[in-house]
Amino acid sequence: MKSSMPYKNQIDKRRWYKRYFKKNKDKIKSYQKEYKKEYYLKNKDKLLQQNKKYQKSDNRKRYLMSYRKQKCVKAKVNEYAKAYHKKPEIRAINRVREKTRYYIKIPKGLLCQKCHVRLAKHRHHKDYRNPFLIEFLCTSCHKTIHKNENGTKKLSSKKLD
Repeated sequence: MKSSMPYKNQIDKRRWYKRYFKKNKDKIKSYQKEYKKEYYLKNKDKLLQQNKKYQKSDNRKRYLMSYRKQKCVKAKVNEYAKAYHKKPEIRAINRVREKTRYYIKIPKGLLCQKCHVRLAKHRHHKDYRNPFLIEFLCTSCHKTIHKNENGTKKLSSKKLD
């Protein structure tokens, strides 16, 4: 009986697969992409449930901590942070935040000014040019304000003078 694959031993098998994947790289990637889409659509609820469970788990926290401790990641983050905080508009915003944090305390027992249900734990500036116009918001309302239609964080569109 002849085998359908043109190899005799394990080493030849590896070499054959390596050549095959190199030749058909694009074809294989497109197939994998289609398969992943179909699988996601069929098992969407199950996958979302697993993701929620993972997000709450300690494994995710451990992974993130170990990832952040890697030297290459630390260097990139530090480099980005230095460049980011040197920008004059960012420095001005941070100064405003620090001053309002120091001078304007969140009153105890104050309800969120948006939903009027939960306790206010955050200060929100609509415009940093008027640093004392502040909304006191709960965590969830503050998060929703900082998200745009796509679900990504929105930076202040107005530049400071």
